[in-house]
Amino acid sequence: VAGSNTMQVVDSGQGDVVLAEWKQSTTCVNSSIPSTIVQGYGSVDVKLPPPTGVTVTLSSSRITFVGDPSSKSSSNAVPTTSRITVALNFASGKTKTMTLDS
Repeated sequence: VAGSNTMQVVDSGQGDVVLAEWKQSTTCVNSSIPSTIVQGYGSVDVKLPPPTGVTVTLSSSRITFVGDPSSKSSSNAVPTTSRITVALNFASGKTKTMTLDS
């Protein structure tokens, strides 16, 4: 995070995910030294707290198989698919959608 000493963690993970750069001070510029003196990645291991709950949402609570006459009715047709969304709830009040996570 440029110009800051804090960052926001949005997911658990590990690896070389933090890029740090040492740069020349703006008050002491030496043209023979590149503005970025050195940079490198730092390895971190981030673990989110355990969730306090889970919220599962369905786009349709009722489905039928493809070809069922009820799916072809012009009024009140029963869908053949339903989207499922899964979100973890944390004590801080934040949620993390996990629908596409493996």
